[in-house]
Amino acid sequence: MKNKYLTFFTTIIFSYSFSQSIVSTEAENKKLIIEEFTGISCQYCPIGHTIVQNLLDDNPGNAFAIKIHEGTYAEGFNPDFTTQWGTNIVSQSNNGGSYPSGTINRQVFPSASSNGGTSIALGWTNIDNNPFITAAENLLTQSSYVNVGIEADLNIDSRELTIHVEAYYTASSPESTNLLNVAILQNNTIAPQSGEGGSNEYNHTHRLVDLITGQWGDEINNTSAGSFIDRYYTYTIPESYNNVEAILENIEIVNAYTDQNLKKGS
Repeated sequence: MKNKYLTFFTTIIFSYSFSQSIVSTEAENKKLIIEEFTGISCQYCPIGHTIVQNLLDDNPGNAFAIKIHEGTYAEGFNPDFTTQWGTNIVSQSNNGGSYPSGTINRQVFPSASSNGGTSIALGWTNIDNNPFITAAENLLTQSSYVNVGIEADLNIDSRELTIHVEAYYTASSPESTNLLNVAILQNNTIAPQSGEGGSNEYNHTHRLVDLITGQWGDEINNTSAGSFIDRYYTYTIPESYNNVEAILENIEIVNAYTDQNLKKGS
């Protein structure tokens, strides 16, 4: 039995013959991928959650969040929302131990950097007049060189996902190699959260639970204008992640592109 009730996001970080079917060939602007570094024992993280949710609400279809539970505010607590991927993602951002913080399309925004103006990690503790919000809004006006489309089928009985990703380069990438990332998220998990607005019945949204394409993504080597990329992935959703039930209707998929020069770690 198959059902397409998962939430799928088409994301555009940077904006021969082919038979594309789910991706646009028209030039578009960038979309936002917000990687939010958080934890259930982080006192100020609910403020960060609010800021990110406001951006999602203000930019439907153009902004997407990946919440990464990592570090001392996330490790060793119950429930365990950490993943095998979070430590390296946070480390390559050079966030300097600031929580809540995160990245926007893994770009440097000196006015909002959480660690001296050179880190891709941005701090966001003020809901109003936040340089993080200004950086995000400015990015949405920039052109993208690649469009990405995604669709997926879920077999409810076997819990197997078949994911189809297409990418079309409306312009050439500045890098000879790009990286395609496909992330699995879980939405609407009720659990404790410290801090203002936190409680034992807090709704944790857009949590990263797995990366289908590994730590840094699937390499794309055809990055010139007019290139068409067509990839299929299969993935079986487990019954749980770290003993937290994986509820099928709360699973989300986000796909994103990054430049090769942002690949860090091992």
